[in-house]
Amino acid sequence: MVFTISGNGGRGMVNTFSFAEGVRTVGSIERELQHFIADNPFVDMRTRAAYQLTRVDNPAGKPLGYDIDGDGCVDIPCLN
Repeated sequence: MVFTISGNGGRGMVNTFSFAEGVRTVGSIERELQHFIADNPFVDMRTRAAYQLTRVDNPAGKPLGYDIDGDGCVDIPCLN
């Protein structure tokens, strides 16, 4: 499947990739972003759009990666 963002140009924005056959358009569930994230009839689904990343280091202070969901585990590893 192919997914695209609904767009961050305001509520009335239409991402033209939404018109492509087989493309699913994803909007935001965060109410505080409602004035920034597009919301129109072409939005097929909604999910979280904003994340607060936390860096995870080893005991020596070397970065291991980033935690997205707050569980203290690396979700996005550093590329060494």
